[in-house]
Amino acid sequence: MKCSSLPAEILTPDHQILRSDDDVNKVWIPCSICKLPINPHCCFHHKQQHKAETNLGYKHAQKPISIGNLSSKRRDVILYIQKQYGYKQALIHNVDRSYDLQKRILISPAEDIRRLSTQDFENTIVYKMDKTNALIPSIAVCSDKNPSWQRDLEDSFVILDNYGSRSNTCLVGVFDGCHGQSAACTMALEFPVLLLGQLLNSDPSYKITEKERHFLDSFDIVFKEHYKDAEHFFSSALYEKASGEMDIKQIHISYVKAFWRMDRILQLGRKETSKARWSGCSSVTCLIDGGYADAKPSQEEVQLLERTHKYKRRLAVLHIANIGNKKAVLCRNGKPYCLTKIHNSCSSHEPTHVKENGGSYITNADQGLESVCRGLGYHGDPKLKKSIIPAPCTLSVPINPNCEFLVLGSSGLWDVLSDREVVSIAMNVLKDLLKSCNNSKAEMDYSQAFQNSAAAEDIHKVTNCINESSIVPERHDGLDEDGVNHGKPLGNNFNHGTASESGRIWRDNSREMYDNAAACVSQRLVTAAMLAGSQQNITVCLVLLPGCINISDASGNVS
Repeated sequence: MKCSSLPAEILTPDHQILRSDDDVNKVWIPCSICKLPINPHCCFHHKQQHKAETNLGYKHAQKPISIGNLSSKRRDVILYIQKQYGYKQALIHNVDRSYDLQKRILISPAEDIRRLSTQDFENTIVYKMDKTNALIPSIAVCSDKNPSWQRDLEDSFVILDNYGSRSNTCLVGVFDGCHGQSAACTMALEFPVLLLGQLLNSDPSYKITEKERHFLDSFDIVFKEHYKDAEHFFSSALYEKASGEMDIKQIHISYVKAFWRMDRILQLGRKETSKARWSGCSSVTCLIDGGYADAKPSQEEVQLLERTHKYKRRLAVLHIANIGNKKAVLCRNGKPYCLTKIHNSCSSHEPTHVKENGGSYITNADQGLESVCRGLGYHGDPKLKKSIIPAPCTLSVPINPNCEFLVLGSSGLWDVLSDREVVSIAMNVLKDLLKSCNNSKAEMDYSQAFQNSAAAEDIHKVTNCINESSIVPERHDGLDEDGVNHGKPLGNNFNHGTASESGRIWRDNSREMYDNAAACVSQRLVTAAMLAGSQQNITVCLVLLPGCINISDASGNVS
């Protein structure tokens, strides 16, 4: 079963071959507390060590120097707990566990590191998007079923450029399946059409094909008049509460309707193999809309991303919708911004609707079966389905020249790595790759080649014109296999009178450079998650945004 609904001509699957075991294990991330570089192997252990130090009363940068000092700290903390809180056995047990961990570190400081080999990544596949619009330099997806822990790959994804026949509009989504592949793969195939059908009702600029129209009409028997009346009443109530940018609010309503209809379609049970427990999925989707470049920003957008920085011209708008424990993180000015909310049993705002529907929490999982409180599918268990609702969380944020990239990932990534760690890894890898490409390239003068190229001017407006590229041009007359015309400077290899041809070569080279960079970063994030001990399927989608052209000049540090 394919893990994407993309046409074959859009995605290029590419098995990334790691050269050695050292390449696999050579990944470092800065600790968000002590700022020291740590290997993902030790990430969980390192975080537990910091947590234990805090529980024992050690302040920042303080470490236990001996077992006697450690025992003294433990005794003081327990006395304080008994004095302030009375008998709190759970707190005392937490202190005891922290004491045992720190004691083991003092006795045996050597850490048990499990190294991975290239054989652990034989099933890792990287997909690179061959076609991108002017706003997106590149998109890449990396998936691995994590065979040490999982038998099947239940994740799926979708990337659709020119979504709804609109230029500079792209739909990206990652779907994390549970108890089977059916729900996630069905959603990757059918959810984009359902969302497009809802967007048509509020924005006629979206277009739909006859095949897509026939698909929507085929479900008229499922969505009968009483369902549509309830849906209309629901949307009307939201319109009354809406204020400000009605277009953005309509997109949010379209998202909600599409998710509810998708859940109803999954209730049909197509391709389900189990009679007792049907599959389900969580998802995070992003609609990148370039039609809002000149629109006035809303107050919510300004408050979210413009608190400490001067406002810059908007290039597009990200419309995010997530359900479950999947996340989307935007890197802006080198800093992570989480654009989603987690809907699981640990969230403080989720228990209300679960208990209202007759659900309960058992061992930190809904009905003792699932950790998510919102999702699609799960129709095989009626009692469980009452607690897991298909209500997404939506948000719209602007894209400006300071936005470098967007990371969408399944739970296999976010369970072991924080937002800051993911952005730090991606920033450092992109910085090293782009800088090495820029340093190794031959000096080429593209300025005259772009003087008469209208296409290049459009790219210049969006990306401030990338002036460098490391990829060797395709072989043309007068060039040898290395792309060099011996006896003449490389800058003279281009005929400055044919600006359109030079512009095409420049665009092809820069696109290939960013395609390779995006593929490398997505694979590195999957590698880091596996090194950090992830036990789930891992899928990472990296979307490069206009600000990525400035990464090679930045420090690459995430504050």
